[in-house]
Amino acid sequence: MIDTGIFNDNKYFDVFTKYAKADEEDILIKITVHNRANEDAPVTVLPQIWFRNLWGFGLMKNKPVIDGLGSKDGFASVKL
Repeated sequence: MIDTGIFNDNKYFDVFTKYAKADEEDILIKITVHNRANEDAPVTVLPQIWFRNLWGFGLMKNKPVIDGLGSKDGFASVKL
């Protein structure tokens, strides 16, 4: 990719994703984005979470629901 010249002006974002477990039912995700350009630039981050379809086969009683818990100090939380 370096040979293509897309990094010549150092205008790119580094995105780091870390996963951890607080307990057997929790999944914690931390996404850090660094703008490597000299000027501010907008960026949109859309993390994805997914469910394994166990309810469609009768292996789970209820279909899961994602509820937003709001955000504070640049951090957002959801409850599954």
